[in-house]
Amino acid sequence: MLAAISRRLTIVLRGGFSCIAMCDFFSDDRRPAAIEYLKKFAAVVFHGFVMLLVLQICQQMSLQQISDTLSKTSDIDITDMSNAVSICLYQFAAVGVITASKQIIADALGTH
Repeated sequence: MLAAISRRLTIVLRGGFSCIAMCDFFSDDRRPAAIEYLKKFAAVVFHGFVMLLVLQICQQMSLQQISDTLSKTSDIDITDMSNAVSICLYQFAAVGVITASKQIIADALGTH
């Protein structure tokens, strides 16, 4: 949750300063710096989208797991930890995918 708030703040700040980069884009001597800034801004926005998408998919998979568990039995056995473990694994997988996606997006757009 904190990462999503941080990402949203970064998008707002970078978006606010992107008008300066757009002005520099039309200057011959500042064009490479402007292109680099806009690529980094695009990477931040795309990573934010990937974060939201991964969290939504993880939530749907967890809810499906809970729904399947409740539909199979009328009473829940507390000692059966397989369902809780699988729901936690979805959360850990989401963190891993979000962490890896940041570097993949940066490599794809050529930012560092």
